[in-house]
Amino acid sequence: MSVPPRALGRATALGRTALGRATALALAMTLAGPAVGQAAAEPMPVVTATQTTALAADSAYPSLQGGATDGRNWYTVSLRRTVTNGVARDEAVLIKTRLGTLQPAAERAFGLRGERTGLLGHGNDIAYNPRTGRLLVPAWTWEHDRSVPDPDQSRSIRLVDPRNLTVTGTVRLDRTVTSICYEPTTDRYVAGTFGEYAVYDGAFARQRVGPRLATSGLGQGIDCDASHIYVVSSPTAGRPDNQISVFTWDFTPVRSYAYRIRSESEHLLHADDTFYLGVDRRGAEDTLVRLDGFQFTVRYEPGGGGGTMAPTTVLCGAPMPARPAAFSRPGYAFAGWIAERSMDGRKQYQHPRIAERTGWYFPGTEPTGWDRRILADRADVSAAASRGTVTLTAVWTRTKNPIRPAA
Repeated sequence: MSVPPRALGRATALGRTALGRATALALAMTLAGPAVGQAAAEPMPVVTATQTTALAADSAYPSLQGGATDGRNWYTVSLRRTVTNGVARDEAVLIKTRLGTLQPAAERAFGLRGERTGLLGHGNDIAYNPRTGRLLVPAWTWEHDRSVPDPDQSRSIRLVDPRNLTVTGTVRLDRTVTSICYEPTTDRYVAGTFGEYAVYDGAFARQRVGPRLATSGLGQGIDCDASHIYVVSSPTAGRPDNQISVFTWDFTPVRSYAYRIRSESEHLLHADDTFYLGVDRRGAEDTLVRLDGFQFTVRYEPGGGGGTMAPTTVLCGAPMPARPAAFSRPGYAFAGWIAERSMDGRKQYQHPRIAERTGWYFPGTEPTGWDRRILADRADVSAAASRGTVTLTAVWTRTKNPIRPAA
């Protein structure tokens, strides 16, 4: 949520400050509490958050807010105050930054209040819809702010063309919206505010209203994929840790992660099955950090067979079996899976005689005599990666000569 615009501090110039090298931040991630059906005592997952993208330093963008990605660029809103000829202007600045770079590529400033068109408001969150090619920015601002002329602004979502960062339309929902996310495979949105969210279809027809979610701290952005809704909250006086709370699409709590970081987390987003957190680092460059040890996705390939299988979302620190094999191949029997992961491009290998000795290697660098490991159907995949995608490809043998997969 960051600072209100009245407290943005001294006037700031448009000029950007040179950035230092990208840095790595170590975050200790602890379970905030057992999920339903989860044992109370669990190991503490340790997450490394590596800076990948940054905005200019605090003098240019003093208060990071919402963010989203189209897989190529990081779109963010930052609040600032500028002074021209002694006249102060509070602005919500929409910024476009190429993922993996350290300098914004484009920006457009919008008045934060007192103007009737094009307001982005507080810009607390952003979603991107690849079907429409539009960014969606909730235009919410403080309800008590009488300088906002539009009484429906808190329920309004601005549609923005990411190519030129211009507002192309407005959608009004049935509730106040400070956070929004979009899931493209099912064409659904989640939108709402401060732990009270609803699910909408691609045309914004409401499908489900969730209960008030039990999350701690100050509500920030949300993200979602085909399996889960992820709610980000930042600390309050009674709780020292930032938190990501994980829910199913019917708002059943699954698991909560608390991570200790000295800065305020503002939004969560993902690209290519890897999750990133936008961090407001007052007095330094605002950053996008990649989360390792939060979750990853298992995808299934038929390896010459037929059929389709839905992916599996693995939350780190929790056991998770692979889905039962649902592919088929006439004249062949399913023998198991071979695995490859996107985080480093390595494949899994196994000692020829000692099944417990396994490792991840680039092809050609595995120990002499080792061969690709064949995972059994429904094998536990929870330790296969710390981010990104693990691809399991089906292995087949002719039915006359089946082979037994490793346990």
